[in-house]
Amino acid sequence: MSTPCMAPGFARYSRGRPGLTLVELLVVIAIIGLLVGLLLPAVQAAREAARMSTCTNNLKQVGLAVHTYHDARKSLPPARIAYSYLGWPVLLLPYMEEESLFGQFDLTKTCPNQPAKAMQTAVATYVCPSRRSVGMQSVQFEAAATGRNGACGDYATVDGWTNSTYRYVDTNGKPTSEGMIVTAEGLPVAPSGVKYQLGLPPTSWGSFTRLHNVTDGLRQTLMIGEKHVRRVYLGNETTGGDGPQFGGYANNIMRIAGFTYRLADGPDDTVAGNEFMVFGSGHPGAVMFVWGDGSVRALEPSIDSTTLARLTTRAAGTVPGNF
Repeated sequence: MSTPCMAPGFARYSRGRPGLTLVELLVVIAIIGLLVGLLLPAVQAAREAARMSTCTNNLKQVGLAVHTYHDARKSLPPARIAYSYLGWPVLLLPYMEEESLFGQFDLTKTCPNQPAKAMQTAVATYVCPSRRSVGMQSVQFEAAATGRNGACGDYATVDGWTNSTYRYVDTNGKPTSEGMIVTAEGLPVAPSGVKYQLGLPPTSWGSFTRLHNVTDGLRQTLMIGEKHVRRVYLGNETTGGDGPQFGGYANNIMRIAGFTYRLADGPDDTVAGNEFMVFGSGHPGAVMFVWGDGSVRALEPSIDSTTLARLTTRAAGTVPGNF
């Protein structure tokens, strides 16, 4: 029987093609590396865009809660009740579908006397994913102010533009800050040098500001924004103002902006030693704020410091520049 004829070249093809040469292999590796190098920044940018979107939505929810609080109580929430007491992040909980958590706190008690479980409970709406994950706990606390570690947050009220009146009330118990949401008013007043704070415990307190007090305009008044925390001080209440999100220590939940208190340029900016008092973010080139009208808009870290100061006041009668 005759052997079937093979097509010319079939035998050579069946033995397989020789493997890639070293030069060809290096070229392939170089091309893959180039493609990965081009793709990685795009992936990182997409992830940061998603994180910024989450941060924006968080601040929108906070702004909505502030306005709902005002509708219900006919006043804006105070930034905090008094030194070592709870602050606005607790007062807004019932207006953020967190009634159960709110019920665990006692507004008549200081933070050291609040339930540890409540202080350690994270609220995702108060966390910017560009800086930290939800549930991060502080690692160092002020014994007198907070008395315990707890869940950290990333947002603070805009208290005004000067440290000379920041956090304090006058001798009649009236807050001296220029911002839209400031410390509570009430008596008694405890003297502290030339400055004053509400006495402890506060026998009577209430909100000092209302929407109609913001005569500089709700759309051009900063209300709440991303607080600056250097990465080396994450979770450190004393040096970073990054203790429990619910109150106690002022710098955890209250910040100032304008003039010498500029926005931080990045997560490692010392801001001339004022890093624990100012605003800044983990987003490149943008610091997110919710404004008085409830809108969320970003400011560039390079904003003029005078313009920034004018945006922090509720009733100074000043006109901001371009922003």
